[in-house]
Amino acid sequence: IWLIKHYRNHGAEYCARKLGFSLTSIQTKIERLRLHVTEELRLKLLLEKSKTAKRRVLERQKPIFEEFMKKLNTPEGVYFLGFLWGDGNLDKNKARIGILIGRKDGEEIKDTLNWVLKWNIGINENAYSYGKRSQDKIHFRVSNLHIWKYLAKYNYKIKSHSTPGRILTTIPKNLKHYWWRGYSDADGCFISKKGRAANRFHICAPYKQSWDFVTSLETKLGI
Repeated sequence: IWLIKHYRNHGAEYCARKLGFSLTSIQTKIERLRLHVTEELRLKLLLEKSKTAKRRVLERQKPIFEEFMKKLNTPEGVYFLGFLWGDGNLDKNKARIGILIGRKDGEEIKDTLNWVLKWNIGINENAYSYGKRSQDKIHFRVSNLHIWKYLAKYNYKIKSHSTPGRILTTIPKNLKHYWWRGYSDADGCFISKKGRAANRFHICAPYKQSWDFVTSLETKLGI
């Protein structure tokens, strides 16, 4: 009688504590009696369960983030930051970091990317771009809220109309050229041919992106 009276408004865990029984035995009794909690309590319990699950995911992700931060002080880590600025994206809804590039290019840098982070890798064959058949694509994905927040803090979420100036200030001078190597591999193109326009370097990126980081480099190099 006590269980019937109190389960509806308090739930199984409360009843187990009050009666001194295990949660499993209370849940078995509830199923046998076909008892139900109020809709308000049901929603509250679902929210608490969701928060608990999210907290456990974040706890599992934290060691990965800490290892990732250590690797950012290496040539491979800095190269990754540059490449991600060019060809990466951050999905806010899933706290996901992604890179979608041509399969051939992806195979060449896969080992470097996997050393920095362990990615879920998928192949998109028979890809189309603007209605036409294009080269096969390779998609790198990883979900980690800690890493996502770190990158977002340095403008990776809004990079299409921002500048990498903030992340560049965190990179030691002796490693900074690796960022540019990664960025140029993503968005750059070297052209070498005979004629007036020989030996050119192009960067293709969104028009609205701030280009002050490029002009600043040109000034330093005397270009």
